[in-house]
Amino acid sequence: MKEDNFDIVIVGGGASGIMAGISAKRTNPQRRVLIVEGSFALGRKLLISGAGRGNILNKSLADDDYTKYYHSNNTEVIKNVFNKYGYSQIRTFFEDLGIILYEEERNSKGKIFPVSEQARNIVKILEDELYNLGVEILLNCKCTKILHEDNHFLITIENHKEIKNIYSHKLILATGGMSYPSTGSDGSGFNFLKSFGHNIVPLVPTAVPLLSKDNFVRETSGIKIKATVTSFIENEFINEVTNDLLFTSYGVSGTAILELSRDIVEEFYRNSSAKITLRINMLPDFSKEKLIERFKKFKNKKTNINLYGLLPIKIVDIILKILKIPKDVLSKDLSIEERKVLFDFLYDKKIFIFGSKGWNEAEFSIGGLNVNEVESQTLESLIIPNLYVCGEALNVDGDIGGFNLSWAWASGYLAGQSACSILDKKITKIKKFVADQ
Repeated sequence: MKEDNFDIVIVGGGASGIMAGISAKRTNPQRRVLIVEGSFALGRKLLISGAGRGNILNKSLADDDYTKYYHSNNTEVIKNVFNKYGYSQIRTFFEDLGIILYEEERNSKGKIFPVSEQARNIVKILEDELYNLGVEILLNCKCTKILHEDNHFLITIENHKEIKNIYSHKLILATGGMSYPSTGSDGSGFNFLKSFGHNIVPLVPTAVPLLSKDNFVRETSGIKIKATVTSFIENEFINEVTNDLLFTSYGVSGTAILELSRDIVEEFYRNSSAKITLRINMLPDFSKEKLIERFKKFKNKKTNINLYGLLPIKIVDIILKILKIPKDVLSKDLSIEERKVLFDFLYDKKIFIFGSKGWNEAEFSIGGLNVNEVESQTLESLIIPNLYVCGEALNVDGDIGGFNLSWAWASGYLAGQSACSILDKKITKIKKFVADQ
């Protein structure tokens, strides 16, 4: 069996693991740093961020109140991490690598993208930086065992050819959550954390499509519109979002649904029979008053023609069919009742949700390592010395729009810097002790 020794080993080659490697090497280039990735490539989940465009940051983090965009069992950790490495530092980091960024103005959500609009370019540039710094990388290598003994870690890794033991003074777990397991986030890191005595907040998929049996939703499968979607749990208002809404054969998806899904999936986790309702305004930029005026102005036009200027043809035709309103009836000939039910449908369509899609379609995870069990200034484990945890492996999840990647960059940077800084301090103390003897 082959063996090797490192100063710092990072398990997980996603966004936080890559950043931890860069941070550690920049803190002290003399340290030997290794990233172990179970997949065939680094940053595979990063490749699909922002629908492949690379939504790597959010301008809203320029504000001081970071916690309103994140969920955790201890928001003080979030504050401490971003106070050390926040929006301006992250943006400068990418721009210093030659990545020009811009803020997407659509919907004023503060999303930051590279001008190339290619997440793949981001990964390639980060890989190049790792190479230039001398960070060593092992791909297609699965960690099968991690032991902590005599103030160091023994890490057993396997690939299809061999088994190898690696010794390391420091260990950074950047193993991610459980969303998109095909990219490598299979939850294996939590088993290691449990074996070390850590507690894991139960994991639930979030930023995920929702399931509905509504006939209208199924008949309009494949159509995307801009809509205002309001969520209710047991008839209590929860949230409201205006964004893209995609109707599917199984229910609803699109950015609006992904933004709303967190509270809903958490409720289903606690109560699988919970009553979840969505109310949809299909014309968020065209008020009911304007529609009334439109029908008066074009009273001699057919009802379907009046609506074709506002919504996709298929949606209009299906609505009229469901409501049993003839397509070719003139707007002026609609009865009071027909007009009421039509307008209610357009501005307040209710659909019931009975569940959500699972890990294969979830963008992020709720849950992870209880953040009360890490030192908030360094992300070092309070149970196992020299163990650091970052990224989605921690019980921190952010809103849609680049917040989760922002957390990955910030926490990865802090974990890498802390591991290397503390290592250097200990080595300096040892050298001074020897010199004094």
